[in-house]
Amino acid sequence: MTAVHEITDTEGTQFDLTALLAPISPETFRAEYWERQPLLVRRDDPGHYDGFLTLDDIDAMISMAGAALSDVMVVSDGKTWKPGELAQGGRDALTNSLAALYERYRAGSTVVLNYAHDRWEPLQRSARRLGTELGALVRMNIYLTPPGSRGFKPHYDRHDVFVVQVHGSKQWQLGDPPYELPLHELPFGFAQEGTTLDREIELNAGDLLYLPRGTLHTAATGASASAHVTLGVHPVIWGHVLADAVQDIILTDARFRGGLPAGFTRDDALRDQVGQTFAELVEVLRERLTPHELTARAAHRATSNGSPALRHQLLDLERAATLDADTPVRRRPDTRSLLTETAAGPVLRVHHKAIPLSAPAVRVVRHAESAAAEWFSAAAISDGSADYLDAIRTLVSDGFLTLH
Repeated sequence: MTAVHEITDTEGTQFDLTALLAPISPETFRAEYWERQPLLVRRDDPGHYDGFLTLDDIDAMISMAGAALSDVMVVSDGKTWKPGELAQGGRDALTNSLAALYERYRAGSTVVLNYAHDRWEPLQRSARRLGTELGALVRMNIYLTPPGSRGFKPHYDRHDVFVVQVHGSKQWQLGDPPYELPLHELPFGFAQEGTTLDREIELNAGDLLYLPRGTLHTAATGASASAHVTLGVHPVIWGHVLADAVQDIILTDARFRGGLPAGFTRDDALRDQVGQTFAELVEVLRERLTPHELTARAAHRATSNGSPALRHQLLDLERAATLDADTPVRRRPDTRSLLTETAAGPVLRVHHKAIPLSAPAVRVVRHAESAAAEWFSAAAISDGSADYLDAIRTLVSDGFLTLH
């Protein structure tokens, strides 16, 4: 069994990319499978994901979802319902929604818990860790299917998917992508009538299946129930980075906001003028969209997607004012951050905000990033001067550093 990686005892168990893919290395995965072809990892180890999620954990999540069961769906043969739409009982119908959900489950419907990483802290930690390693937004849904049932008809997703089988087994059918690397700007895709799904696999507890976006798939249970988690991976897209950069130029350069000459479609001379202007504008884009600028934009986008990792922030805020030169701090685990130079000076981009930094704060940030999970204090990296202490207090308050 692959060891589950932990940051500290206080942070708890989480899966990183190495544990998720084992025995396939992350390097092999990136080189041979990512956005290229499906990957099936068989382990013959039903308990491999016990530290990640169990059937009892799913039961607890459903029971604690509240009367409205928000973000929970019931699916049968491609049709979906909210549990509240199935409940009976007039004004008290919502209180019966959980019973209605299990009634549908017993009758063969799949139960889907969307955004499960927002409901269960171990999943949230793993989503953040995997998102940091992949430079992408990772979202998790749970699918609970009774024996002898099928939830969705053959379809493809517009994001990459890891299927983590945590309980039981499921039979999958796969087909080639009808559209290469589809984006969310395109409609959700169901398979055309007569489409062949020519690869069949059985996924058992402890196994992993990776599907590049666009891969046609459908799944059904046999004699046993099935519970799996889908890790939807939403990477930074080349075209989106370029489009955003071009949009910023349009908003800051009036030449790009002007209208084409009136009547140019009927006047050859005006059409020649339009072509010349386009050539000039393309040259402006070539000058301003440098590889360095675009790479910086992509890095900023990668550090900004996903929800902030702010567990224990309330406790940190209560203690920040009493922090002294010997108080141990460290970089908050799995916080996505980016230290950049701007015209106004150094800035730390973290938790969807930009924090201006003093020279002592820059040194603190660099030390925290190089030390990874190691604890340190103001006294350990300086003479304990007030400037370093103030910098650490600010970075604790802004959620980049955390207290022991």
